Amino acid sequence: VAHGVTTVRDMGGRFEDVDALRRAIARDALVGPRIFANGPQIENAAAIAEILRGATAADSARARRDRLVLSTPAEATRAVDSLAKLGVDAIKARDFADASTYWAIANAARRNGKSLVGHAPFGLNVDPIALADSGQRSLEHWYFPTDLPSRPRAEYERIVAAYARNGTALVPTTLVMRGRKLG
Repeated sequence: VAHGVTTVRDMGGRFEDVDALRRAIARDALVGPRIFANGPQIENAAAIAEILRGATAADSARARRDRLVLSTPAEATRAVDSLAKLGVDAIKARDFADASTYWAIANAARRNGKSLVGHAPFGLNVDPIALADSGQRSLEHWYFPTDLPSRPRAEYERIVAAYARNGTALVPTTLVMRGRKLG
């Protein structure tokens, strides 16, 4: 706060820990920024298996603790409903088993009055304009679609207009992406 940071987003962690900080700030027991807390992030079972391959015991425990691992639309709906009951500000999803699971997450988030934030459904047949209309409010780390900058001008403009109309943000993560070539 002393350096001008007034708001932060927790993009996947122990909700209880972050919520305790929020409550301490709210009662003036601690000086801190406004915190948007998403709780554990939603993760596809296949993706978490890849993350855990070769992980240390501590990293493995943290990865399991900070994620709700699921693979079906029914599991997705239950996970979003449980996060909403917990009191999270938004639903953070990182990876999706398939398009129907993505849509189950997006629909359950919208039904619960929560924004969907997180990764784009890369590799799935999800139209970027439908994604913007779904209630997903941020696309973390990268463009969606990944070839957005090179799409024909009219198509590019339709996608960007849908993102603007719906408040869907493309959120760069430049430090993580430093070694990646664009395009």
